[in-house]
Amino acid sequence: MSTIEKQVESMVSATPVKVDKVSSVEATIKTKIDYKVTKSDEGKCLLFYRYTIKDKDGKVLVSTPNYRSHSFVLQFIQWLYQKMGAVKTVSYKSTTGTIVAINWNSGLMTLDSSATTTTYGIQVGTGTTATTIGDYVIETLIAHGTSSGQLQYSATTLAQPSSTSNTTSYIVTRVFSNASAGSITVNEITLVANLSSNRYMWARDVVTPIIVGVGEQLTIDYTMQTNV
Repeated sequence: MSTIEKQVESMVSATPVKVDKVSSVEATIKTKIDYKVTKSDEGKCLLFYRYTIKDKDGKVLVSTPNYRSHSFVLQFIQWLYQKMGAVKTVSYKSTTGTIVAINWNSGLMTLDSSATTTTYGIQVGTGTTATTIGDYVIETLIAHGTSSGQLQYSATTLAQPSSTSNTTSYIVTRVFSNASAGSITVNEITLVANLSSNRYMWARDVVTPIIVGVGEQLTIDYTMQTNV
């Protein structure tokens, strides 16, 4: 069984999945539906993630629906509390484990990391430990590079917010390229913000293993959405 076939077989989704074609070199996954917002979701701030894998020629091999993320962690809620309440000082745990006292007017926490930067933005890793509210750092970061077990990190980008009649959302995106000599498995993804050279984790998800083959590109989208 090929790498892609194993990945297709192992994928677990909250929505039905139709596999149109699976061969030793390609698999196209089309879903019937995305995660559907229910009445119980009204008024909530939701987080979703999805991913796409393309081959070296840009052909889509895997495209998932939006999966519901349950992974906002403490630092994100602290940030909302401080900004909404104009709380003068809040102590955050940075990704180094250091407690940092941040003044409410210290500046903006940003996600828009540049290419090759792995310390913030969207990160990928190989850790499999379940997410907890106290998580502050990715378990096992996949480094930037072309050596064994490494991926090349593009910039993290944020799209302008968009709205429908009852939702408002924005998408954070990052592309990872495998220029190494072997496939790489991603088990965890994170959102990490930057402020004054300190980094603070906002979200972490342990995912069904994502296998990125040689020469392939992995695109991860995090979508934050509010509903009425």
